[in-house]
Amino acid sequence: MQSNDVIKETSQYIIFTLDNEYYAVEVLKIKEVIGYKPITRIPNSPPFVKGIIDLRGEAVPIIDIRSRFNLPEKEYDKFTVILILSIKNKLIGIIVDSVSDIINFSKEDIQPTPSLITNSNIDREYIAGVIKKENYFVLIVNIDKILFQEELDLL
Repeated sequence: MQSNDVIKETSQYIIFTLDNEYYAVEVLKIKEVIGYKPITRIPNSPPFVKGIIDLRGEAVPIIDIRSRFNLPEKEYDKFTVILILSIKNKLIGIIVDSVSDIINFSKEDIQPTPSLITNSNIDREYIAGVIKKENYFVLIVNIDKILFQEELDLL
């Protein structure tokens, strides 16, 4: 390697799908990926909070990210998974349509969020950037912004 070569710092992302679009979350935020399992509903919770699951003796709140992103509902199937995330030191699960890949991206590969995201009803605050992969885009989810502090405190 020559002295003027630059080593790109890369991060691993897990790519998942919602409504036939691709999204990614940094792997470091994900504690585990589990298959969909029955959820215990919590009365009077916001519509995007589906309830809780038992994860090795711990009650973990589960969020339907489709609902949070104002996407149409979809019946859960054999591809539906729950990503267990650490958001501000709390374990929270998000339901996604499927997980497709784990990939490395360098910070230079991430483009800023466009002022108008086409084919998406998602608030821009949830998106940290965009990556071009082959012939499609992957939206990088700012997982720390998925819930407001008041909502986290309720969970």
